[in-house]
Amino acid sequence: AQWNTWAPPWFQAHGQHTYYPAGLLAAQTAFGYDLLYDELSPNERQLVRKALLEYGIARAYREYVLDNRILANTSNWLAHTVGGALIGSAAMWNDEPVPELALYTNGLLKKLEEHLAASYLGDGSYGEGISYQEFDLETTTVALIALERVFGFNYWDRSHVKDSLWYPISTLAKPISGSLDMGDTHYPAGHSIAPVVARSRNPVFRWFYDLLDHNSLHDFLFADFSLPSQPPDAPGSRYFPQKGAVVFRTGWGEDDAILLYRAGPNFNHNHADQGSFLIRALGEELVTEGGYADYYKDPYYDSYFKQAIGHNTVLVDHDPESQEIAGTLGSLSGYPKITDVILSRSFDSLSSELQQVYRDRLRRFCRRVLFVKPEYFVIYDELAGNREPAQFDWLLHLPDRARVKADGSISLYRGSKSTLAVQKLLPADAAVHVENGHLRYSTFNPAAPPSPPEQPAILELSTKAPVTRTAFLVILAPTRTEEDARKFTSALQPIDNSSWAGFESRGERDDLLLFLKPEPPREATYGEWSTDAAVWFHRRVANRDNILAAQTVTTLKRSGRVLFAADKAVSFVAEYRGDQIEVTVNSREQARVEIARTNGELAGITVAAGQQTVTVR
Repeated sequence: AQWNTWAPPWFQAHGQHTYYPAGLLAAQTAFGYDLLYDELSPNERQLVRKALLEYGIARAYREYVLDNRILANTSNWLAHTVGGALIGSAAMWNDEPVPELALYTNGLLKKLEEHLAASYLGDGSYGEGISYQEFDLETTTVALIALERVFGFNYWDRSHVKDSLWYPISTLAKPISGSLDMGDTHYPAGHSIAPVVARSRNPVFRWFYDLLDHNSLHDFLFADFSLPSQPPDAPGSRYFPQKGAVVFRTGWGEDDAILLYRAGPNFNHNHADQGSFLIRALGEELVTEGGYADYYKDPYYDSYFKQAIGHNTVLVDHDPESQEIAGTLGSLSGYPKITDVILSRSFDSLSSELQQVYRDRLRRFCRRVLFVKPEYFVIYDELAGNREPAQFDWLLHLPDRARVKADGSISLYRGSKSTLAVQKLLPADAAVHVENGHLRYSTFNPAAPPSPPEQPAILELSTKAPVTRTAFLVILAPTRTEEDARKFTSALQPIDNSSWAGFESRGERDDLLLFLKPEPPREATYGEWSTDAAVWFHRRVANRDNILAAQTVTTLKRSGRVLFAADKAVSFVAEYRGDQIEVTVNSREQARVEIARTNGELAGITVAAGQQTVTVR
């Protein structure tokens, strides 16, 4: 409290009043003041209050209320500067009157409310990455507790903080160090989540808490061990519409498959990674990215790790910086969006629009991702240039170049526990080559590893010449062995005609997957099938229907007989189990759908907006 400033001199030299470490110090000083109040002399109390008011509260008010710094309200800095100042205000509220304190407190409360609304989202996530959420919670949770105890303000029920652990749970892997996330982030540590778990009263959150190591002050003060523990339901796929993320899963075991996909707004510490995805399966990471790098020290952070080239997306004209970061000047008119999602036990699918961040070079970039569980993932991209023909590079980051074998249309990544088959179907003539990714600066700092690190790889599929439009269709199949991988790919037969792009495979399971091309007739046919679906899938096992699924569909027929119909475009998955069908439907509004029972009769169902699952007998 006797220091002459809590902010670094370079901040003050730039006309800024405070810095997030000053907020952390304010929170810690206020906690110490409250804890030791009876042990402090009147003069010592006055000294601490003066420092809290001048260095913690007043400067945060000037910076974040009067100057309204961080207009988007999404930065974790706000949790510390504003939250720390409010903890200070709460600690000294009932002491000697301070005329300005009510003004400062009211202004800071408004800024805190804006931060909570912008960062803690209604879909169960937090805008920034997992490690920044945990950093934010260090001060936010203590502030919410202090504000409720002193002022009676219950921000737990007025915000989504207590529901915000669904994203780190959904991306969780075993071991925890293999958990998936994107941007400037790390896997979860859980040091600050105890108050969230206690206040949520959610047994799944308690299950998550118990998986992590706990030795923080938050654990000591706020953990509630009376809350029962319950694992989440399987398979665990989840859509986060406000964050702009989808997680596909097969379950919660060490070998279960997980895919994380991103397309959405920028919050803070995000990268130019729209349309990127990560895959973990069979106990190891199979599809990676440039990932986290030290943004203060890494010489390749600005040119590689945060750029499109560091992620699993598409480059235009070989430009490593093909994407703007969403929400910056180049993409203020809009940001990429996930437009359609359907999640079920055996089949997950999403569609997204990504052209908004391509600096006006693309008229269309639609990426669709499907997961036929647990066998394979499908990536289908439709690209159209805005003016001039362009060349396109489709990127796939793999952990270790020494384990990559690129061989024509089929490439293999042979991991330590499994093999990933990468089957290129479109463009048929795309060039396949492997490039080196960058090792992170932290690999060698503060000390070099004892043995040479793995060299990250980028598998690139490139159009051979500039084109006005193209499509990429790639199958990714995690298998146990290289033999299994080759057996899988040998069964795939590509389909590419005027209406459809896709494939079929024959074997233990007969699969047919087709994507409708951009300008076909409203209802297109393929063999005995006819439909207006944007994408559809059919699987037969032992000569019986097993799965039927489609996105953005109103009619799907086989040999003229209606198998599915809707009065509005919906997405659905039908899973056949004996004489009953489990039907999952996702609709933007209430719709009336019909599905053929196993005996051929049509069953009518009224579905509400959103996703729901019903059983048809």
